[in-house]
Amino acid sequence: MKKIAEKLLETVNKYAMIRRGDRVLACVSGGADSVALLRLLLELKEELGLGGLFACHFNHGLRGESSDADERFTLELCASLGVECFSEKAEMRKLERPSGMSEESFARSLRYAFFERCAAEKNALIATAHNRGDMAETVLFNLARGAGLEGAGGIPPLRGNIIRPLIDISRTEIEGYLLEAGAPYVTDESNLSETYARNRVRHGAMSALMSVNSAAERNIALFAERARQTDAYLSKKASEALRGALISASLEELPIILSAPALISEDELIQSLALKALLERLRPDVGTEIIAPALRVLEGELREVEIIRGVYLRREGEKLEILRRDGQTKARGELYVPLTEGENVFCEGRAVVLRRLSQAEFKNFNSFDLNNAADCAKIYGNIVARSRRAGDRFSSRLRNCTKSLKKLFNERGIEPEKRDLIPVVCDDRGIVWLGGEGVSRERAATEETREIIVFEMKELD
Repeated sequence: MKKIAEKLLETVNKYAMIRRGDRVLACVSGGADSVALLRLLLELKEELGLGGLFACHFNHGLRGESSDADERFTLELCASLGVECFSEKAEMRKLERPSGMSEESFARSLRYAFFERCAAEKNALIATAHNRGDMAETVLFNLARGAGLEGAGGIPPLRGNIIRPLIDISRTEIEGYLLEAGAPYVTDESNLSETYARNRVRHGAMSALMSVNSAAERNIALFAERARQTDAYLSKKASEALRGALISASLEELPIILSAPALISEDELIQSLALKALLERLRPDVGTEIIAPALRVLEGELREVEIIRGVYLRREGEKLEILRRDGQTKARGELYVPLTEGENVFCEGRAVVLRRLSQAEFKNFNSFDLNNAADCAKIYGNIVARSRRAGDRFSSRLRNCTKSLKKLFNERGIEPEKRDLIPVVCDDRGIVWLGGEGVSRERAATEETREIIVFEMKELD
């Protein structure tokens, strides 16, 4: 078997992670993976041609004295190795968490913001200790949440200034390396808790798969690599399709004009990916709720759809256009309100109330609350309340089908002039909750939900 140091060098070379003279910031939690990463980078510093090696540790403050002990351990370890170490502590539970963001996601955002600050100060790459097991677990987690090819690719070995030198190395190999070196590390007890979804994947799904095939972890990691390669290839084809259909001077300035027939001649998958790449130039949160009506515009089924306020995708003859209409309004003005916990005024006389509750409180729900309760872990990014848009479709928890909002409103006998006053709550991937209808089937809370969000439409006095 190859030594772990050789495998790390192979990984670095395979993905061109480090060039001679690069400075590297190792993110060290004190756990086995990050301690091994730091020691290996130090051991291979000359061979890698590093221009400098530094470390950083972020204390989330979630585990009291245990968190502080991990920080002390890391600082003492770095001092003993002669590596300069940055550390920062955040009392996470005293900070205001963005609405709809899970504790895990909030912790990650704080952690990576700190990493970026440290890296900028030292003009260094950021090295994290994700290993092959993390890769496999992430793939399963993403697939369970309905990911496409990008999510099936798991953790990218290299993204921007972030590198992951241990990504092709198993956790068993890492622990064996530390044992042989007599190198101590700490164990985060929260990694054993079933509270976190990723731990349940690790202890349940991965454990079961490894019992079926001991090479499951490696095979899933290989699948992820093929998924990334396929995604890169399709993204290239989508980019080529956009350039081939371009009529206007560029894809960078509005108005953007494309040949609709040229795009329609492409495979349906390439059409979707091309539109996604195009619209992501305007907004980063392009999901199915945007792509579906955009495809209908491309096919001529819809005249236009608003992408962001005042900017529209429109079919005009054989041209597909993205244009801005400053100073103009639609026949109906769109309401758009980012949601925070508590009461959010949506329009005159009406508000959307958002409550965040724990699993224990969830058990006491009545049937109305249950129909309006979403699983926090199934929320993607930020949540907003907006008025209806052309092409909106909704899968109700209480209905075993997906229908357009127009059809739902017709069935409920809602007068056309009142339809824009019904809040449509969305996250970055689609509709989560619809006023008067309830939560979507895909986002509904269950008895296994750890943290929930309850929505309510409230009439104001």
